Amino acid sequence: IKHVAPFVWELALSRPQLVLANISHLLPHLETEPYYLRSAIVTALGYIVEYIGKVLKPSTEHNPDGLTSRSVECDTSPANLEKSRSALLDILHERAHDVSSYTRSAVLKAWIRLAQSGSIPVARILPVTTMAIDRLQDKTVMVRK
Repeated sequence: IKHVAPFVWELALSRPQLVLANISHLLPHLETEPYYLRSAIVTALGYIVEYIGKVLKPSTEHNPDGLTSRSVECDTSPANLEKSRSALLDILHERAHDVSSYTRSAVLKAWIRLAQSGSIPVARILPVTTMAIDRLQDKTVMVRK
């Protein structure tokens, strides 16, 4: 399992649409014991949400059919991508309270990357800010950092 974790997040970094298509196989592993696997999955979720954000951004501009070449490429409609992004953001928000400090730290790093890339929907900015403020009270220095 230790060698699967880097593979998961590297694959999500290079081929996020492939991991998104098979996300149902990864999500049950968020409930398993090894923290490094949970951390890798959370990191992969961040990359996927960032990818979805990039795909959805051009579709908000003046595009008559509402589809981009990327969304056609992965056979997903913008509505389905929006639902997927919302569900993945919910999971990321939930995982901020993980038992392992390493996983909580990976969640915050994923949120930081999403904020820097502009992939967080406006409606989620306040809850994410509240979560980040709450994590400043974490007992582990690595998470507060």
